[in-house]
Amino acid sequence: MRLLDEKRVSIKLNDTIVFSNVKTEEKLKCKVICLYKYHDFYELYKYHDKRSIGYKDNEDANPEDMFMYYSQDMIKKYGVIGIGLSVVEAD
Repeated sequence: MRLLDEKRVSIKLNDTIVFSNVKTEEKLKCKVICLYKYHDFYELYKYHDKRSIGYKDNEDANPEDMFMYYSQDMIKKYGVIGIGLSVVEAD
């Protein structure tokens, strides 16, 4: 789940994204397998189960959790995106 800002608006199906852990320097190479665009995180949370968006079974999924990363003004301006990924390679 991310803000659909200038950086992420260009993401397409089958793109490769490499995530880097800044503490351990481990890398995780993933392929984009689906994209879900929504007006806000309330809408995104409505259509996805909590495990698919990163919550554990014993955690409560609350769209307001995303306010620690993005302001409501930013969400309103850009909208949000859910990015479905498949791991291609891990360090």
